[in-house]
Amino acid sequence: ISIIDCIGLGYDNRQKHSEAQKFYLESLELKKKVLGTQSQEYIKSLINLGMSFDQQTDYPKSRKYYEEANSILKSLKKENSQDNAYVLNGLAVGYQYEGKYDLSEKLYYHYIDVQPPSTIRLCPVMKEASSESKKEMAGAISFGFPNLFIGDFSLYLLINEGF
Repeated sequence: ISIIDCIGLGYDNRQKHSEAQKFYLESLELKKKVLGTQSQEYIKSLINLGMSFDQQTDYPKSRKYYEEANSILKSLKKENSQDNAYVLNGLAVGYQYEGKYDLSEKLYYHYIDVQPPSTIRLCPVMKEASSESKKEMAGAISFGFPNLFIGDFSLYLLINEGF
């Protein structure tokens, strides 16, 4: 079933999002039937759909899939998982582009809180910083640069490139 997601990713990488979404939806239905809606694979398909709609700047549709994934992760008590970090980041980005900065800011802060320590790639000084300091840094970065996608890699580059 995962191969269907890989085909979708290939289309997304070539900016053929409508085609990608057809494969993601097919994969989602198969996973629902075979693995159930509580499976990790089903959640990953929801996240893929959310990211695909993000790339088309269709934030209401992306939010639908991210919120479903978030709901499942909460019911499984996996709110602090890497998957939920992707969901929170996707929701925050959508709200930011829609001008809903208060919602976006709350989600960015939560995103930082749920990142496992090994995935937050901050400079050594920031690794030792308090949770509140990390939140302030993320807020300053994300709201100082409205087109910035706050993800592990971009945050790492921004700080390590002398921001």
